[in-house]
Amino acid sequence: MSYRLSDLDRLALRELRKRGDDHGLARHVIHWLFFQSDEQRQAARNEAITAGWGEYGDNIEPSEDDVWCLSLDATHDLTEAVLIQRLAEMNAIAARHGGVYDGWEAQIAAPEEGIQRPGLMARLLGKR
Repeated sequence: MSYRLSDLDRLALRELRKRGDDHGLARHVIHWLFFQSDEQRQAARNEAITAGWGEYGDNIEPSEDDVWCLSLDATHDLTEAVLIQRLAEMNAIAARHGGVYDGWEAQIAAPEEGIQRPGLMARLLGKR
């Protein structure tokens, strides 16, 4: 099955680019998957860890609607080819274990050396 970037993925990439992102730079990326049981989540987690992904956060308790979250992370760039590969892998892991892939998040990676970009909350609140 061939995977393509969704309109939301493309929008996220455009917004990152507008803010100075260089998609070719590797950075920390978090991916979110959801499952109906802890057993499904644990099986997906084990497969992802074996494939070299990291687990981001504790992922211990289900949400109020009994959905179990699995957040995984990796360091990779956001070029289209790499992002398609990573998203296809996340979607496949989720599907094999009865879950759904929800999406990803990443920080801006700019080529300027030594420049610290303020975090999201600082930007939203206008503080540095």
